Amino acid sequence: MKRLLIFGLKDPTGGVESAVMAYFRQFDPTEITVDFAVFGEVFSLEAEIVSRGGRVLYLPVRRRDPLGYSDALDRVFRENRYDAVWCHFSGLTNIDFLKKAKKQGIGVRVAHAHTSSLPWGSLLMKYPVIFAHEKNKRKIGQYATELFACSRSSAAFMFGKKLADAARIIPNAVDLSGFFVSDGRDARAELGIPLDAFVVGHVGRMCTPKNQIFLIDLFCALCDQNPNAVLLFVGDGELHDEITSYAAASRGAKKIIFTGTRHDLNRLYGAMDVFCLPSLTEGFPVTAVEAQACGLPCVVSSQGVEENVNISGQMRFVSLSEPPSAWAEALREAGAEGKHDYREKLAAAGFEISVAADRLQNYFLKGTFSLLG
Repeated sequence: MKRLLIFGLKDPTGGVESAVMAYFRQFDPTEITVDFAVFGEVFSLEAEIVSRGGRVLYLPVRRRDPLGYSDALDRVFRENRYDAVWCHFSGLTNIDFLKKAKKQGIGVRVAHAHTSSLPWGSLLMKYPVIFAHEKNKRKIGQYATELFACSRSSAAFMFGKKLADAARIIPNAVDLSGFFVSDGRDARAELGIPLDAFVVGHVGRMCTPKNQIFLIDLFCALCDQNPNAVLLFVGDGELHDEITSYAAASRGAKKIIFTGTRHDLNRLYGAMDVFCLPSLTEGFPVTAVEAQACGLPCVVSSQGVEENVNISGQMRFVSLSEPPSAWAEALREAGAEGKHDYREKLAAAGFEISVAADRLQNYFLKGTFSLLG
């Protein structure tokens, strides 16, 4: 039995959490025990983790209790014998976890990159975040024994050009059996959405990189073109108040539905006619994989979303320099194409989680990349 500790997940959950949990759900609990170290006092996925034999270890937030935070990290490794740590990063502002793991003799220390730019929350924090990230990027090879990334651009951004080629690309795979092409009647009935509505869907943490203020602007432009348009916004996050207030003051206010964090995404994707992701930065968004698994046409930003996310071959890329009206037209055109079953294409491209997770579990069990294919 191997013991694995995962670090880097948080509430409200988003794309990183979805990607990691998809793998966790496939790991064999009789072969590998998985614990999670998270900051704070509550993690919404704890019940599921415990049901599969794992634990959630809560850590003090560093800026609030720096001494307690450092002591807690030491205690995690001192009181538990882990064979490996799997650390997930959207920026290298803090690599203390890897440092402590090395100090305590954990032999397998994985750094996993999930984005291709820094998700700072405010302009005030922009330059301190960049400084810390660049400083730790130069040191990451001293503490991580393995480098994973969701894409090549994420690897280059997170680890630098010298180390990027050594990074293993781990696909943001999904359980294709759990997603399906649907007309979404039940979800529309639940949410009060008319069957003849044209539903633009968005799933994402409420944060600066997702560019959700612009999402509301382009939706308002769509309302000018299509009075039956509805925006279905799934997710929560640190910009909740700012985004919901902006939406409430917009001319599309009565047609925007905020669901908060949901775990029945397959049902909600079914209620959508087209999926929209106008992100400033992404990496390789798992939500775009899920949307394609549900047969949705997708309209995404050419700056924020990589071209190889277009697994279906039907994804439309629009520049963020284009006005909201151009995005609205792209949504109308994409939605008119209807839904199609892309799951065979996704499986052929390596995005079936049962296959991807089996390879990754073999790595954690036997410590060789050769088993990853």
